[in-house]
Amino acid sequence: MTYEKKYFEFDEAPRPYPVFIKRNLTSDEYIWLSDGSPVVPYMMFERIKNETASINFIKQHTSIPVPNIRCVFEDHGRYFIVTDIVPGSL
Repeated sequence: MTYEKKYFEFDEAPRPYPVFIKRNLTSDEYIWLSDGSPVVPYMMFERIKNETASINFIKQHTSIPVPNIRCVFEDHGRYFIVTDIVPGSL
């Protein structure tokens, strides 16, 4: 987890590539400074949606290897991207 996003990796996926999940943080997961104020990521919901659109654009218009997006969904204010990991990226 970073101050902007939460990441999950599942190595034992039933397909040839492991699954990687990325999502924005909820307010309960924000980092809090010593003065009691939260570190709220700038436009986090919009940025993760833009990342999905960027991956799709690159995939359609170039030969640059990008992760295969298995699904994208929203659940209770959290936006999830579920992808395969590009071989050699880790």
